[in-house]
Amino acid sequence: MANNKYTNPQTDRPRKRGFYKPINAVSEIQERCKQVSKASMFAISAMGFPDKTSPVRVNMNTRQASQRVVLEEPEPAMIYTGPETPYGNKSSWHIECDHDTQLIKAIRKFPNTQYSPICYILKDLVTGKYKCIEYVSCCHLKEKNGFKMFDRISQKHEGDILPAGTTITESTSYQGGNYCAGVNFRTLFTVIPEVTEDSIIVSDWACERMAYNCVDEVEVELGENSHMLNKHGDDKHYKAFPDVGEPITNGLLCSMRENSYLSTVSEAAIPHINDKDKWADGIVADIEVMTNVEMENEQLNKYMNYSREYYSQILAFIAPLRTDPEQDDVTLLDMFARAQTYLSEETKWATKEKIINTMIKFTIVKKMIGSKGQKIVGRHGNKSVICKIVPRHLMPHTRYIDEDGNEVIEPIDVISNGLALPNRITGFVPYEAMMTHMMVRMHRHLKWMERQGKSRDEIFAMAAEFVGIFKPEHGDEMRELYLDNPDITYNDLMKNGFFIQIEPLNEVCIRDALIEAEDKYPNIFTRDEVVVKLLHRWVPRKEQRYVIGHQYMWVLKQESKKKMSCISTGRTTPYDQPVKTKQFSKNLREFSDNPVRFGEYDTYNMLAGISAKDWARISTYYRGSQYEPNSVLMAHIDNKPLDITKYNKFPQIDNLKNILKFLGIKLTHDIYDYNTIGELDVKETIKFNNVDVDISIPDLRHVLILYSYYLNYQEYIGGVVDLNEFYQKMLGEKQVWGTLDEGEIRDKFNLFMHLIPVLKQLKEY
Repeated sequence: MANNKYTNPQTDRPRKRGFYKPINAVSEIQERCKQVSKASMFAISAMGFPDKTSPVRVNMNTRQASQRVVLEEPEPAMIYTGPETPYGNKSSWHIECDHDTQLIKAIRKFPNTQYSPICYILKDLVTGKYKCIEYVSCCHLKEKNGFKMFDRISQKHEGDILPAGTTITESTSYQGGNYCAGVNFRTLFTVIPEVTEDSIIVSDWACERMAYNCVDEVEVELGENSHMLNKHGDDKHYKAFPDVGEPITNGLLCSMRENSYLSTVSEAAIPHINDKDKWADGIVADIEVMTNVEMENEQLNKYMNYSREYYSQILAFIAPLRTDPEQDDVTLLDMFARAQTYLSEETKWATKEKIINTMIKFTIVKKMIGSKGQKIVGRHGNKSVICKIVPRHLMPHTRYIDEDGNEVIEPIDVISNGLALPNRITGFVPYEAMMTHMMVRMHRHLKWMERQGKSRDEIFAMAAEFVGIFKPEHGDEMRELYLDNPDITYNDLMKNGFFIQIEPLNEVCIRDALIEAEDKYPNIFTRDEVVVKLLHRWVPRKEQRYVIGHQYMWVLKQESKKKMSCISTGRTTPYDQPVKTKQFSKNLREFSDNPVRFGEYDTYNMLAGISAKDWARISTYYRGSQYEPNSVLMAHIDNKPLDITKYNKFPQIDNLKNILKFLGIKLTHDIYDYNTIGELDVKETIKFNNVDVDISIPDLRHVLILYSYYLNYQEYIGGVVDLNEFYQKMLGEKQVWGTLDEGEIRDKFNLFMHLIPVLKQLKEY
């Protein structure tokens, strides 16, 4: 018999199946599964909810995770997945001591500035090896992306011992030892025109919370016959550019001129056609001067001497260590090579094209906040673009009574499109909102129990029971922590509230857990009454209540620079035009001046030849259902002309109404009753032809609607309109007035009558 895996080669007899030690396959597989982190199967998508979102959106979330900007003050997610901090700790921007380490040397590049790079020479007390860590205040990635860094050992002195695990330097993504990528925003999901598709409305406070930093590297080349102009000094002090740590004034970094017959200070102050300006905005964080010639510029010589002294100290300290074969740390050797290159007389500085005379490299950091056109995303592949920024005091809010009996107003940070969730198949978005709503309400209830004199044991038991609904093992851990450290654990809970982990492939069904929690605590998890500002007063929306929870959101890079992944639709020029231009990306222009065209000029060309009504009709042939018989697509397929006498319908809207009707649901007015969330109670100056009118957005809407009815009524009667008669007829138009009472209607009508002479000047199209 031929040898095979079931044959004993010595006896040539078939082996028995029981030759190997029998195992319980099921139990062993289960045991091994426990040893494997579930998050490891999802890679970076584990920072979201990959098993609770459609695959297309998971893929989108993965791409978004690599496009995030590093926020200045992020915070931990109220619902976290678990891999966040392990992921962050693997970052090359997070450096900590592997073992007990001694700080041997700290070498500063620039004196008296927090932006100075610092070279730390450290010795591992276990291995005996040295390593070199350079702290830089701002890290530049590519284009104009980057972030600030924390120096965690700035208060340490040479000779101090750093215990194992001590953080040396890290990005601003770390808060209290936790890796954080975004911010928790109170979010209202509703349906109003401003938030159709991907648009969202945010408060100005939310924009501040999205603050991040752009870091740019600007290279300035000086030719043989050029010099730098005194743009930042005065008649007594020459200063060609801002010093490290100083802001750039008026956006002008520096200016160069070819040597000419103009030699006096007063003449050099006069702009010249050959001047070459370098534009940038922000704070100068680093300056590196590289030259192949002798320079007479005192400011440049000062910074070159700073660099020479910096690298000389590094070279002097590391040089003896290189002779020791045990000292093979890569960071040490890299820093030695960099210092040696800068100080060597044989070094010739050059660009890709030529050998240079002098090159100054500026590192510039600028704080950015959220703006119109900024893209922000949740962790579900749900992207959104800021379409409107509203002052926080005008945003809708909810109210409750705090532990001291005072009324607390909680503004809503973000208003998002509620219909986008089922359309994008991002099902966990409402779960996140509902869970965080419950977490906030439960925390508030625990504080109420404390005011009522309930015992700590009773309060903490309820908290652990609540967490156990979503994560049973965490509920048990909370009880154990409380038994070990009751004071610390209780105080942490009452101060910081709840943070619950929902890891990928978690065993608890979140939908069922939400239902269970709501059934268990019906009096705690009540819906929020939203209050909106209308007609110069706050109006509670009593007929409908909302679940106002938090959504953890990331901010994506969104700058109109060369080779960026996306182009901003926000304000990128003084003309409010999105742009993409090489001149701006190379710092040769103060702002971009090359507009991106996206169809508005085509619209103007069409309107030059056809009426606005015809253009609106034509647009429906593109925007309606693609399978509409009278659509552009079907006209091409069927080789039939379009019937331009008809408007296309939007069958998806009709289908939605029919579905809701079957469900017993009726579409009603939005939360504002005005189909708008403009700056409602703030009067704006609106120009009617050449007349400026101070009017609020809701008032303007009613005035224009009344004027439309007025023109139709005037055409109907064929004569002069009796305004009293017109007023009585308009009282019956409920769809115009919504929930307004007669007194409010009268005020609107009086405003309309006052503006009739101005309105009659409007052109009719």
